[in-house]
Amino acid sequence: MLYILDTSALVDAWNEWYDPQILPKLWYEDIIQLANDSILTIPDAVLLELEKKLDDLYRWCKSSKDVLCHDSNDEVQAIVTEISNNYPNLSHGTSPSSKNFADPFVIATAVYFGCAVVTHEKPTNNMNGPKIPDVCKDLKIKRMKFADIVRELGLHYR
Repeated sequence: MLYILDTSALVDAWNEWYDPQILPKLWYEDIIQLANDSILTIPDAVLLELEKKLDDLYRWCKSSKDVLCHDSNDEVQAIVTEISNNYPNLSHGTSPSSKNFADPFVIATAVYFGCAVVTHEKPTNNMNGPKIPDVCKDLKIKRMKFADIVRELGLHYR
């Protein structure tokens, strides 16, 4: 695995930059193939976080769940616990319907696979109220934006 996608990256890419009606190949072929090839994934917690909107992005993720989502196994759960203990001020909710619920799962899944986090959250530069980029920086996890994946993998559309 090379990339773990956060909710913010998916939402921004789907709704703002890479509209699936304009670039269907990206979503319905390329992203699915990248997931099939174990190049990218989303933690199951991201799917739970997306569920509250019940929009097209959620429906696409749910229909692609078997390929796209990584279930939080015991190892990931242990890392989530460690992250929660080491970063108690990481802003995240405790139920899937709360904002930023998936954040520790995104980071833990990246630690588990040893790969980059794709997020559009902005760092707070304050460990008293960190977000994903702050914790990633502290753990020396590479952070990227969705556009970086497109560039890095050489995905082109005409």
